[in-house]
Amino acid sequence: MDIRNMRSEMLECYPGIAIRERGYVCVAGCTIGSGDQYYICNSDGENPPLYQVYHDVSDVADEIINNGCEMIFPKLSDLFDAVQPQ
Repeated sequence: MDIRNMRSEMLECYPGIAIRERGYVCVAGCTIGSGDQYYICNSDGENPPLYQVYHDVSDVADEIINNGCEMIFPKLSDLFDAVQPQ
């Protein structure tokens, strides 16, 4: 996802609009087109978990965070460790 699309997810689309003020930042898009993008949360430290956030749960931040986030990696660095060079 390029910076233009990341910005759009945060400022023009849900769930980004709702969870942005809670420190969530969209960092990647779903490659299969589900609309369930990938986020990190600034308040989770230097090596935050990577979450896939479901776009159709709610437009209320608490509901999205509590019921619409699936942790994909407990640490962002785990993502890079899991990727095999081609």
